[in-house]
Amino acid sequence: MDEPIREFEEMYLKTLYGFYVSNPEDPIRTSALAEAMDVSAAAASEMVQRLASKGWLNYEPYKGAFLTTSGVEASARIKRREGLMEVFLVRMLDYRGDVKAAACRMEHAL
Repeated sequence: MDEPIREFEEMYLKTLYGFYVSNPEDPIRTSALAEAMDVSAAAASEMVQRLASKGWLNYEPYKGAFLTTSGVEASARIKRREGLMEVFLVRMLDYRGDVKAAACRMEHAL
């Protein structure tokens, strides 16, 4: 987990964090993740396995995935930075465009 988190991994982690926040006790199903990310079930399954190999998820086939402690920390950090970018854009720069998209791009750049 010493290598930086890639942009596409961040997008999955943010989505996984949303599932985690809404119900931390329930496993995150790859089918629900695929639907939320608007990708195929196979693509979601592959990414879940990739994130599990990096230590961000615990994954059991046919049961689902749970964010690990380091996965929760990483995804929460990503979400927090994105939220701070939104505040910066609106309050400091009076940005009037698509704030969420711009904040997401800025967060990836960090």
